[in-house]
Amino acid sequence: MLQFIAIAASTFISEDLACIAAGSLAAASELSLTSAIAASLVGIVVGDLLLYAAGFLGGRAILRFRIAARYLSPAKLLSAERWFDQRGSAIVVLSRFVPGMRLPTYVAAGVLRMPVLRFSLLLVAAAAVWTPALVAASYYSGASFARQLSEKSSPRFWLAIGLAFFVMWVLLAFARSLFTFKGRRLLYSKWQRLLHWEFWPMWVLYVPVGIYIFYLGIRHRSLTAFTASNPGIPASGIKGESKSEIFHQLCPGPRNFGSIAPFARIAGGADKSSIVSLVQSHMKKMRLRFPVVLKPDVGERGNGVVIAKSASDIEYFVALTSGDFILQKFIPGREFGVFYFRYPHQIKGEILAITDKRLITLTGDGVSDLETLILKDARAVLMAGFHLEQHKANLGSIITAGAVYPLVNLGTHCKGALFLEGNQFISEKLTLAIDKISKNFNGFYFGRYDIRVPGEADLVAGKNIYVIELNGVTSEATSMYDPRYSIWHAYKTLCRQWKIACEIGAQNIRNGAKPISLRELVQMVL
Repeated sequence: MLQFIAIAASTFISEDLACIAAGSLAAASELSLTSAIAASLVGIVVGDLLLYAAGFLGGRAILRFRIAARYLSPAKLLSAERWFDQRGSAIVVLSRFVPGMRLPTYVAAGVLRMPVLRFSLLLVAAAAVWTPALVAASYYSGASFARQLSEKSSPRFWLAIGLAFFVMWVLLAFARSLFTFKGRRLLYSKWQRLLHWEFWPMWVLYVPVGIYIFYLGIRHRSLTAFTASNPGIPASGIKGESKSEIFHQLCPGPRNFGSIAPFARIAGGADKSSIVSLVQSHMKKMRLRFPVVLKPDVGERGNGVVIAKSASDIEYFVALTSGDFILQKFIPGREFGVFYFRYPHQIKGEILAITDKRLITLTGDGVSDLETLILKDARAVLMAGFHLEQHKANLGSIITAGAVYPLVNLGTHCKGALFLEGNQFISEKLTLAIDKISKNFNGFYFGRYDIRVPGEADLVAGKNIYVIELNGVTSEATSMYDPRYSIWHAYKTLCRQWKIACEIGAQNIRNGAKPISLRELVQMVL
């Protein structure tokens, strides 16, 4: 009886895992197969009836509870309600076999006042098919292991039962994903991310490149020669450099931003309300209107960056930020990454590469909700997990036919932007314009500008350029992330840029610049 109650109660935590565990216990002769099925079935039916009762009695008020809100988002509830409207009672049966939809479906059935008798009969019918099948599958797989091993007192027996439990769980999760559009697309996303190197872990790229950098260090008689490539930036921009200090170095005068997007550095602190007021005061002084950009003064890869469209967005950013940050004018238009370098003995610099940064958007069809549009889109699905989390509050919203929904608002690859090679935009006028900006910064020779321009014509003409960020020696020629190119192209690009960085650093060392020590470099990176 205690085992019966324990199995039934465990279904409240995870129905499927409880069924697999019950089958494994039956295979170990701890209880009969019939008892295992009965305990699982009773627990599932009682638990699901409680979900229905919660929806029937509590309605939408249950969303106010933290625990309920964690598992039952408004978007999921809205999706379940739409299923009810379109398909009626059949969805109660189908949800038994659809991962992630039982809880919202059964609660929605209560909220929508589905007749309790009809709901109960449908629930029992579906559970009566699913539960015995799952428990029995676990039982027979565990039993087959047991027949090939020694007595149950043997550790190998229990190892086999545990292995059977794990394998069943993995196979169940995979198989059930195939039953839904979302499950299939998420599996497709994971498969494609394995095939596309641009989504691989960074160490895959940088272990071979690191070996090449070590070789360059020996060749130039300094393993940290590249940390002298930009004497005007601490450690040449390895890590932790201040964005505001870099902006100040690029500005031609104290009150003249030149080609730099207007900005102000704001000190962080504990008094959040005062900081919010200070941000608003700077906006008035700089004559800025929403949207504005807020980002940490020390940061990388777009972490912590917010495009504030209202006062509440400012409050949200300030509440989550403890350090100093930057208020910057939002520059509309196209965004590009321009990788620039200049050897110290040369008067004129060069552009190594240009990245055309595409901010992904989705177009509504008047039928599909946002979640479906993300999963359907050939590019968005590659980062489906990220996008679904970022836009979870709107996933159930239907996007009007023809309406454009901005899925990505930052030109950062790890935040969903598509990077394409834009070397066709390299021109003499653009090179001269970037060269002019760079020479305002004494001690800068190597790095990537993130810029915004009204359009491609302005970029080629070197006009109306606004710098929104400048990254030092660890920046990448991000055009290598163009999906058209192989990982070998990326290796070639990275090796070339690090070769240039070490050559520039070696020249600066001969001119009196001092690289950081290897110990300091290791401490900084770690």
